[in-house]
Amino acid sequence: MTDRVLVHFSLFLLFVLALFLFSTNAHGQIPNDTCENGSVPPTTPSEDFALMDDGAVVRHKTTGVEWQRCSVGQTWNGDTCDDDDGVVRVPWFTALGIAEDAGDDWRLPNVNELRSIVEECQSSAPLINREVFPNTPVTTRSTFWSASPQIGTSTNYGVWYVNFVNASVSPASGSAWHQVRLVRVSQMSGN
Repeated sequence: MTDRVLVHFSLFLLFVLALFLFSTNAHGQIPNDTCENGSVPPTTPSEDFALMDDGAVVRHKTTGVEWQRCSVGQTWNGDTCDDDDGVVRVPWFTALGIAEDAGDDWRLPNVNELRSIVEECQSSAPLINREVFPNTPVTTRSTFWSASPQIGTSTNYGVWYVNFVNASVSPASGSAWHQVRLVRVSQMSGN
């Protein structure tokens, strides 16, 4: 009888240990969300993202695209985004060139993709999941270019951008200066 109790107790301990291991960050998971506005649930919960490329890239399970966690001008250090090179704010055509030069299918996100990472449970800038996109630059204009031109305007005017200070989506002249975050279609097979 004591052997049977010992076996059951050992199985119970293994079960508890397994629960502990899978609930910690030991498997490359993104830490839990930190929302400032407790009355609003996360709109971009961390569990909707999967870490890739040693944490420098995340796959958004909801949209099936991969995002660079750092804005252009920042460097992934294995834990967060460093500002060593400074935040890059550029005109739209320069942003398109940066995306093309990045290779590996990186591109500017369309306005809907960019809007999909706005975190509405934050009450202060930046309005983004700070666990998924750490150290996102905060300026009085935390605005990021999309690849989406405003329909019905000339080539040089009317490109959509997303403002991560107030969650607005607005058009701007292509000669305006905004930040850049790159995206690509998932590189995982079967997606």
